[in-house]
Amino acid sequence: MVNVGEIQRAKELGYSGRGLHIYSSCPSCGKLRWVPLSKSGILCQLCAAQRRAREQTPVIYSGDGEPKLGDTASARTLGYVGNGIYVYDACPKCGRVRWVRRLSKGTLCVHCVPKLKGQRHPSWSGGHKTKRGYIYVLINKDDPMFSMSRNGWILEHRLVAARQIGRVLKKGEVVHHINGVKSDNRPSNLLVLMTRKHNSHMVTKDLQSQIQNLETRVTLLEAENTLLLSEIRDSTPDYNLKLQCYNTPSNCSDGTIEGIVQALSNEGEDIELV
Repeated sequence: MVNVGEIQRAKELGYSGRGLHIYSSCPSCGKLRWVPLSKSGILCQLCAAQRRAREQTPVIYSGDGEPKLGDTASARTLGYVGNGIYVYDACPKCGRVRWVRRLSKGTLCVHCVPKLKGQRHPSWSGGHKTKRGYIYVLINKDDPMFSMSRNGWILEHRLVAARQIGRVLKKGEVVHHINGVKSDNRPSNLLVLMTRKHNSHMVTKDLQSQIQNLETRVTLLEAENTLLLSEIRDSTPDYNLKLQCYNTPSNCSDGTIEGIVQALSNEGEDIELV
């Protein structure tokens, strides 16, 4: 059951766009329907068409002098785009007079339309956004770290570091990501440095990258070596005996190559020395 005055996003109603709609009644016939929030109180299509046919308001204002309340003028006379008819009307809430389309007569002006902020705004992203790999968060004005923000937005890694040390960061203090990942804002990955020391850290950044690449290469080579040993084990007979003899020659005769060959020959394998 939808209540009068309820507000929903256009996507939730199956409409195109990202605006908000309000469940409002037609001021003439009382018909309930969803209309854009900025046009709350507007006539329904049927009542608007009947009023146009009934009134057929002629164009009165020609662009000379100050318009009077209720004057009508064409879009071209006012310098607007299109062929519509405009009415010089007053906002029912604040009394501000302005030119509005004839069908929008009696509606609120843009200054009186409810301002939607925070979670009610159609562009609300949960108070997080990402820019150049860094994460920004939105904080309240009563937050002790609000002075570090710009229009309420602050870099998350600076906020985490400031709360960890219990004070606002000073001018010239830089928060360094130890592992180089800009979005990894764990307290253990953050280091507060002065600009000069941070620059020295940046000099070793390439060396750290090379070390990480070498560690990755060693891991791949170890995996490849394990795979090759597995293939040799499956394709070579008496592999375990050979491996034991080569690893611990003392267990194979006198520990010499000839002794190893003699031990393998006793197992029934023909081996020829080269």
